[in-house]
Amino acid sequence: MEGHSKGIVPVLSTNYLVNTIREGRKNGERFCFILGAGASVSSNIPSGAQLEYTWMEEMNESPGMAEVRSAAKGLRESSGR
Repeated sequence: MEGHSKGIVPVLSTNYLVNTIREGRKNGERFCFILGAGASVSSNIPSGAQLEYTWMEEMNESPGMAEVRSAAKGLRESSGR
């Protein structure tokens, strides 16, 4: 994930989060929320941030991800974002 280091979780304002979800829903996007306090980390259970990082790395390595990025870029550009 660009600009996102392992173990560093960006903090979003509530307003930004709500607006992002609202815009995404208008465009048919789906979301997944990973919630937890990290209390199980001491038991070697990955934290939400660790899971996110792992899944983002796996998606970045997946075949076809370049096409997804290209399509997303085209959609952003056509919508004026």
